Amino acid sequence: RLRSTDWASVARPILPLRSTVGVMQAVDISFDALSAEEAQCLRGAGIELVIQCLWTATLQPVVRIQNLETAARNGLLIAGYISVNRSRSGRAHVDAARIGLPEDLWRQLRFVAIDIELRGILDTEIEAACDYVVSLGARAPIYTAKWAWEGLIVPPNSTRLSTRGFPLWNAAWDMYEDIDYPRARFGGWR
Repeated sequence: RLRSTDWASVARPILPLRSTVGVMQAVDISFDALSAEEAQCLRGAGIELVIQCLWTATLQPVVRIQNLETAARNGLLIAGYISVNRSRSGRAHVDAARIGLPEDLWRQLRFVAIDIELRGILDTEIEAACDYVVSLGARAPIYTAKWAWEGLIVPPNSTRLSTRGFPLWNAAWDMYEDIDYPRARFGGWR
């Protein structure tokens, strides 16, 4: 279990959303049950948003509904992400993520990012997933990194999603220069 001081050390900005403190900081709570005490510690550490994996491209995290309910009940904003792979359509991944998820929780999600980290995903399927999420009433940013977008999707470095206006949530966990560096931009995002 994490203590309040632990939460503060892992928090980092992830997507520019309107916040009471400038850039919003968030924590991914996807694979361990979030207690009310932990949710309150997050709030005390200045965290306003928690993000929950809704679908890993093969399964639903067991704690997803419990975590979203606990976070919302304790005054945290909630968001989700859906990992996609080439084994099914983009729409089918979104449908799999929504199975069993109460509609009231879906409506509270600030965004539902489409997570792109796996090889061979067609840009048209990513687009289909984004379009479907939007049709269901949620924002649909793309969560990916330069190496994944240029090396894993088909066609490589597609501008299809940026041209359509889907925002990028840059995955900055790989320590490589990325969208923040003018010489390292990708996918048409600026």
